[in-house]
Amino acid sequence: MPVLDTSPNVITYKILIVDDDPNNKEILSLYLRCFNVEIHTASNGHEALDKVDQINDLSLVIMDINMPLMTGLEACREMKKSRPDLPVIINTAHSTEEDHQNIFEAGADDSLLKPYRREAFISALNRFIPVRSPTRSNIR
Repeated sequence: MPVLDTSPNVITYKILIVDDDPNNKEILSLYLRCFNVEIHTASNGHEALDKVDQINDLSLVIMDINMPLMTGLEACREMKKSRPDLPVIINTAHSTEEDHQNIFEAGADDSLLKPYRREAFISALNRFIPVRSPTRSNIR
């Protein structure tokens, strides 16, 4: 399983996980534990926008599409207004062409299909932050 480079000169990446389902947040957090990342969480689009404003050096947002108060698509549109270079991955349980079109029209950089497959997750992550093969010293 690949991990982020943990040598002393490597930046620690900050990832925001946005999902109203605590189980989904936990699954994503488990997948990210082997990486040298700082994990932040939010439960809806409004909280996500607040976190994006508060964390200037955020590296990536991984966000559910269906949430209360503000959907992932609405939150993505708002995020991209102030942080157009911030990568956003939208999670969805739907895989229709229309769903994917809506995701990318909202400004998302990628999408992940639920239920999560670890390989697909790592592949998507690798598009936005560098990963490398693990060594015995950085496997946790």
